[in-house]
Amino acid sequence: MTSKRRIAANRENAKKSTGPKTAEGKARVAQNAVVSGLLSRETLLPDEDPQALEMLAETEAAWKPEGPQELVLVKMMVRALWRLGRVGRVEAGISAVAHSPASRPAPPGRSATSKGSTRRHRRGSPPR
Repeated sequence: MTSKRRIAANRENAKKSTGPKTAEGKARVAQNAVVSGLLSRETLLPDEDPQALEMLAETEAAWKPEGPQELVLVKMMVRALWRLGRVGRVEAGISAVAHSPASRPAPPGRSATSKGSTRRHRRGSPPR
């Protein structure tokens, strides 16, 4: 059980831990949980090319939206297309990791925990 003294000390320390103060620090910690970016609220992630997104966004004019509803729908399409491109990159990364030599299992009989042990044991007794 935690003592009252330790609880009080933890509370005092927690008051000192208030997180980043600067805009730069807050922007940095906002990206802490980003792994793939598939569920990100942001359309453009820090490692993505803003010019490529801008080129895609220029296609809005080609759709010639009439009115605010159509403009919103076209903007949603541009964001969806951008995110679909991200899915392809994530999928390629997963595939590359899955097919790398480091991810391949050891051949049978080669690992230390393989079932091919040369020790014999009596039936009913566990192996040593």
